[in-house]
Amino acid sequence: MNEIGRKGYEMYDEGGFVQKLFRAPKFTEEEEELRTEKWDNISSYISEMEQKWILGVQDVDADWDAYIKRLDEMGMKEVTEIYNTAWKRQNEMLKKAK
Repeated sequence: MNEIGRKGYEMYDEGGFVQKLFRAPKFTEEEEELRTEKWDNISSYISEMEQKWILGVQDVDADWDAYIKRLDEMGMKEVTEIYNTAWKRQNEMLKKAK
């Protein structure tokens, strides 16, 4: 890092603006398998609908309830629960490590 960059970094660090690296939660084998299986399809569906709404092919307001219902049918609640469980587990491990 050059001198100007180092001084700039030190100013941010001393001011409390530099954040620690963000670590994604670790999943159990079972969680990862289920998350991957469901998330691939959910992610594709989300991208597809975003494109349709951005391009004006479909109306967000008119489609929203059906969109949420479809996400639920695809397992979005299970994926969310997998992430919540992994985050809780990780936070507990971090608390114990302190």
